Amino acid sequence: MSERLHPPSDTPLEEVEAGFVVAWGGGGHEQEYVVSLPGLIGVRGDKEIPRSISRDLQAKLQPMEVVNRGSRLEILGERNDDFVLGTIVGYFDELSRLGVQE
Repeated sequence: MSERLHPPSDTPLEEVEAGFVVAWGGGGHEQEYVVSLPGLIGVRGDKEIPRSISRDLQAKLQPMEVVNRGSRLEILGERNDDFVLGTIVGYFDELSRLGVQE
């Protein structure tokens, strides 16, 4: 069963749809993080997550492996919620502060 780590389960749907979701586990992803970006894929209409996002996160999440599957990112490695969530939230906060639109 997937365990949603970000955002909290009581987050309003419109905020979830505008941002990103990080989950641990789930069908076929039992030992990895899955990151989806509904704000990018669904709302903006992009067909897939830009490779620049996965490259940036790969550099920040070493030694974990970030795999871009187009509609989601998979992060492989030992479970470390504090490190993974802190890195991902920090990355997207930084992009937001800079006004960057991927």
